[in-house]
Amino acid sequence: MHHGDIMPQIQDKKQPLFNRANMMLGIFLFSLGCAKKIMLADPLTGYSAAYFSGAGAADTLTAWLSSVGYTMSYYFDLSGYADMALGLALFFNIKLPHNFNSPYKARNFREYWQRWHMTLSKFLSDYVFRTVYRKGSGSFNFYSAVMVTFLVSGIWHGAGWQFVLWGAINGVLVCASHFMYRRKWKLPFWLAWTLTFAGVIATRILFVSKDAEQAMDVMRSMVSLRDFAGMDFAAFSHHLLTFGAYHLYTIVLLVIAMLISFFAPNSSEITKDFVPRYRHAVAAALLLGISLSQMTSVSKFLYFQF
Repeated sequence: MHHGDIMPQIQDKKQPLFNRANMMLGIFLFSLGCAKKIMLADPLTGYSAAYFSGAGAADTLTAWLSSVGYTMSYYFDLSGYADMALGLALFFNIKLPHNFNSPYKARNFREYWQRWHMTLSKFLSDYVFRTVYRKGSGSFNFYSAVMVTFLVSGIWHGAGWQFVLWGAINGVLVCASHFMYRRKWKLPFWLAWTLTFAGVIATRILFVSKDAEQAMDVMRSMVSLRDFAGMDFAAFSHHLLTFGAYHLYTIVLLVIAMLISFFAPNSSEITKDFVPRYRHAVAAALLLGISLSQMTSVSKFLYFQF
């Protein structure tokens, strides 16, 4: 965030005073973020990270479960920490902006990047995009500015060719979305959403892989049918049921995470016009209690590596 958004709040004479409403909202927001991180993100990350540490030996179903699991865990990890930051800031009467707006509900990559990690997107827009783009200079300059911005974002995330490729692919997809938006081309909602989410999974695979070669191996595993070759319907059903039973805990967590991401209100919507009730106190106590009971090992924040 820019210091101009923070300093006036710190310099406000009312800032040091105890604010009961801010404290209650802060505790509730912190509990939501803590639950996102510990109850959903950490176990999904643990399962997916084990797969990506030796992806070549896994089958198609494991590739899908791990790739979608990582896609969900990154969202709940980062948005959980963001919610905790917002909650803690409210303890001191400082209001930070919400950083996520249900990004997995987006129907194109232009909309996705308006909903994902919004403070970073704003920072890159202010200091990279606006440096390259000149208003009224034409479409070529606009699309060039978008590509430069995403290439910078890729390099910022890590020193590896997969991050450069990740930035380039996201830039191309955002340019394509803007191209369609300017011409008022619209796909049916479910088709647009499906293509967007598939693109999100593919770019997340590239993002979390050790290199571009591993990312290609994972994607090949996901579309490979060799694991099902020669199976009749009964054998295929037995294979699915066996896999589901063996990975039941991870699958249940993934389904819960997906239902929350796709259909539930986000933290901003939940806390909009917040009026403290007993149910909020009970929910916060339950979420914090369960989260504390699961703090049996150290789990790093995924973005600490950048």
